[in-house]
Amino acid sequence: MPRTTPLMIYIVPGKCDFCGCCVGVCPEDAIELLESEIKIIDERCTNCRKCVWACPWEVLEFHKEGIGQLPKEVSLPQALPPSF
Repeated sequence: MPRTTPLMIYIVPGKCDFCGCCVGVCPEDAIELLESEIKIIDERCTNCRKCVWACPWEVLEFHKEGIGQLPKEVSLPQALPPSF
């Protein structure tokens, strides 16, 4: 079944320590936690915010306007050339 509301749970890139607290509280089993990656399964998430409240590192955020315009990954600053 297609989603009728936008996904509103955002994972702040580069901040997760993969503790699994969010996975344990998700009633829809909508969070996939791998060794070095976490993701929300869009089709399952109901935006209940239990994962947001459970995260001790504030990795998960709720955005009522949706997350479509938020960055999906961390962009590192470009290295500057050495100055002599």
